[in-house]
Amino acid sequence: MKRGWKLKRTLLLFAFELLYHQFAWAYDLVSSLVSKGQWRTWQRAALTGLYGRRVLEIGPGPGHLLADLAERGYSCCGLELSRQMVRLARRNLRKRGFPCCLVRGRAEAIPFVDNAFDCVVLTFPAGYVREVGPLREIYRVLVIGGRVVIVDSAYLREDDATGRLLNWAHSIPGESGASIPLPRLADLGFTVAEEEQANEAGGAHVVILTKTG
Repeated sequence: MKRGWKLKRTLLLFAFELLYHQFAWAYDLVSSLVSKGQWRTWQRAALTGLYGRRVLEIGPGPGHLLADLAERGYSCCGLELSRQMVRLARRNLRKRGFPCCLVRGRAEAIPFVDNAFDCVVLTFPAGYVREVGPLREIYRVLVIGGRVVIVDSAYLREDDATGRLLNWAHSIPGESGASIPLPRLADLGFTVAEEEQANEAGGAHVVILTKTG
């Protein structure tokens, strides 16, 4: 059984890697297909947990949530490793008429000063969100009382091939932000809250971390 989970995880991470780099041009299409059009709804689940006005999105992909943030008046910036995604996000933001800061870099070394943001947002993040290094960096760039909003997983209600495939993907142990050991988060200076946002098609799981000082 453990070997089966490892194979599933390896295959999915490989697919995500391709989709974020060589096949970034297909990201929106694939995301819409595998979610039955719910992907953007799940992304926007992050908006209800925001704090303050200065927001950093880590891994913004094609930049749609950054545009949502700019449209709502937030001062926002995106930190993205994929060169292809940075180009795509800049193009999408220009199309919607929103100037927004985009920086290439890793969550392990966020290129901003201490206390630079009120809120950090991650939607469907990779496994780095469970690692101490990135969490310490996120903590560093947040103000006291600032929040980390993580949309870490989602599901479809329909019991058909697409719904089963998506729910299978999210059943991999350790791929969810909610799997971060809570004592570790407390040791790093975060309190934790969780919520689910659901509709008739499915739902998204949201983890909110607050920097306590």
